[in-house]
Amino acid sequence: MTEHETVKPTGRTLAVATDARQARPVRPVHPLPPSPDWRYGSVDTPPLSTRLALCIAGTAFLFAATGRGVLESFGPKLVAYAVQFALLGAALVVLFAVGRPERRQPRRGTSAVAYAAIIVFVTSSIVTAMGPTGSSGLVYVIVMTFYLGLFWAFSSFRFAHIGYWINSSTLAAITITIVIVALFQQYTSLFGYLPGNDTFSVAGYIRPASITGSYLHYPLALAVLLFPLFQYSARRSTISFLVGAIGTVALVLSLSRSGLLILIGGCLVWLLVRRAWVPFATLSLFFAVLALLPVTWSQNAYLERVLDAGSLSASGNTGRVALWQQGWEMWLDSPLLVGGYVGVVTNAASNLGGGSGIIVESGLLQQMLNFGLLGAGLFYLVLLSGTRRIDRSHAWLISGLIAAAVESVFYQSIEVLPYMALLSVYPAVSDSIRTGRSGPAADAAVGSEAFNQEENNARLGRNRRTA
Repeated sequence: MTEHETVKPTGRTLAVATDARQARPVRPVHPLPPSPDWRYGSVDTPPLSTRLALCIAGTAFLFAATGRGVLESFGPKLVAYAVQFALLGAALVVLFAVGRPERRQPRRGTSAVAYAAIIVFVTSSIVTAMGPTGSSGLVYVIVMTFYLGLFWAFSSFRFAHIGYWINSSTLAAITITIVIVALFQQYTSLFGYLPGNDTFSVAGYIRPASITGSYLHYPLALAVLLFPLFQYSARRSTISFLVGAIGTVALVLSLSRSGLLILIGGCLVWLLVRRAWVPFATLSLFFAVLALLPVTWSQNAYLERVLDAGSLSASGNTGRVALWQQGWEMWLDSPLLVGGYVGVVTNAASNLGGGSGIIVESGLLQQMLNFGLLGAGLFYLVLLSGTRRIDRSHAWLISGLIAAAVESVFYQSIEVLPYMALLSVYPAVSDSIRTGRSGPAADAAVGSEAFNQEENNARLGRNRRTA
């Protein structure tokens, strides 16, 4: 056989001989089969009725997450909570009905973890009912299952028209609304009729509730809202940048340690994720100046509040540490894997008409007491599952979700509806940014291939393994 001769293809193998060397089989390369998901990023503009339905539903979701105080001004707290949950559920129904949902690929076991968590919840409830307390904790199980459902929905599905449901405009609007109401409550008598303000814990200062119904919920909601705005700011959104800057100052003025822990912790995680020292230093300096501005006219009360956050002898921390110790001892005396205090160690029971509960001031410890080590671990796995569905370039969203989860170890935040509901939509915010939508139809330049990169990679890997 000469150098220029070739062997005719036989079947699916093509052999080529060069310099009388033995021919090696060459596996044919087949084009990747078309994916039904490729329509994302290049879908046509939906009808006006669909756009309106999604916009109204998305706005209702954000209002339901943050507006319990407004609802309470028209009725009792229990009714306000019921309306909140109903609005959140209705907003999700509309999104699944007309938002063109698709399962994310690969699924990575999010559904399996969520189902396992629910099984543990029910098992723990039975164990508690058979124990000395005799309480099934049904209210608590329902609330935690609802929160799991929120995180599961946005971690397992994405939506072609998500940009009409949530976007920079609606996030900026709800953020500036709660900030303005809170500032008026702090420094004027306007909006003082809304419930939940605190005038006793810090002498001479008002800790506002804004429209959330609780001075503890407002800073948590604001902190969780800031990170999507920071991410939109990185996409050169001027409105998001301005609202984020105003929200940062308002968060310091709220005198909330938990909110500041999320903000500062998120910035530190962002540094680790991005590994960008110069941009981080510049951004940190900017927000540090904004954060320290209130100190110049506040007789250092805000600065003292921040510095005392890590002091065990500071106001509020002494009692918190004592509750941690009490909770730890209770857990050691209970079934360690599945818990034995479902509906007993909670604050939701009293708010939702399920009796009174014990407070341990730690979300992680609370879940360990209610659902044991197994249930707490599964719960936090579902909570953090969103980090795997957020685009790797959206470091602010990843950082905010991780920082909020860490904050819940030291504060009892996992029962706070604004905190949980707003955190659950981080993957949806990431999808909205990737599609290039802020309300109008997606830019065709985005393309289906960019939007479905993780699916294409997964399918390509499967083809290689089966070839």
